[in-house]
Amino acid sequence: FGLTGDQTRAIETCLQKIQAQEVLNLLLQGDVGSGKTLVALLTAGVLVDQGYQVALLAPTEILVRQHLKTAGQFFGSRLPVIACVGSQGRAEREELERALQHPTLVVGTHALLE
Repeated sequence: FGLTGDQTRAIETCLQKIQAQEVLNLLLQGDVGSGKTLVALLTAGVLVDQGYQVALLAPTEILVRQHLKTAGQFFGSRLPVIACVGSQGRAEREELERALQHPTLVVGTHALLE
């Protein structure tokens, strides 16, 4: 499928700010199904490729799992993606800490902020 004009403009805005090395603090707003996750993932992919870590926050663990699945389908093994949720056990937290030693996309709930 092709991107809509609004999706393309949103991605271009993000990439322009990244290239200008501005602080990237944007709010992506849209209806359910409007492609917000796609825009966020495409932008995150560029940042991780450039050596940055990216955090994608979601309000629930269910949504984190959905975003992980989407990212896995979209990027395959080309982009490291890992979850951070409150219900993770010690082994999963240790895996997260190891992953954070490298450019990574972390999808998580508020637990990511702790």
